[in-house]
Amino acid sequence: MVGIANPNLITDVGVSAILARAACEAARLNVEVNLKHIKDEQLVGRARPEVDEAVETCARCCRDITRAVGEHLSK
Repeated sequence: MVGIANPNLITDVGVSAILARAACEAARLNVEVNLKHIKDEQLVGRARPEVDEAVETCARCCRDITRAVGEHLSK
């Protein structure tokens, strides 16, 4: 979107990435509080790495997008 979006709306792309990351972090908190109450240790053991991977993927995407937006704005 950075290369093709309307230049007047490019910051909306960055803001969307930041909000998506915030939503992902909020979801992690909700998962963590609920995992404390799950007795199935195998499920908990599988869930935490999946959550960690999802949060890291989201964070990486956010960094990439905000970097691209920043580079586009500095032109």
